[in-house]
Amino acid sequence: MFQAGAACYSSPASALSALASSQVGAVIVDGGTARVVGVQSVTDNTIIYTLTPLAGGVPLVSTVSLQPQPCGLLTASDGLSIAWAIVAVWLAAWGLSALARHVRVESETHSDYGNT
Repeated sequence: MFQAGAACYSSPASALSALASSQVGAVIVDGGTARVVGVQSVTDNTIIYTLTPLAGGVPLVSTVSLQPQPCGLLTASDGLSIAWAIVAVWLAAWGLSALARHVRVESETHSDYGNT
């Protein structure tokens, strides 16, 4: 699994395709010439962009080599582990609170040692 933005994809090429598609249609200025970004092709580690001048002319072709990142998003099992850790902290806090309450009640009890 490979990540592009906030989503995971099954192959490097599909992750790079998603990354490249987010750039399609953008207008950039290169040396005073406005160009529209397009994508020519995508492989497992390369995106080939075409930069077409708005005023017409010969498009530039730019090859960008990228290594897609492994998916680092949280899964359901990650969420379950975090949830159990939170439950454990709440139970520990409740246990310490109950222990402190018990100790306080025992220390505040005044006894007359059986004398009435």
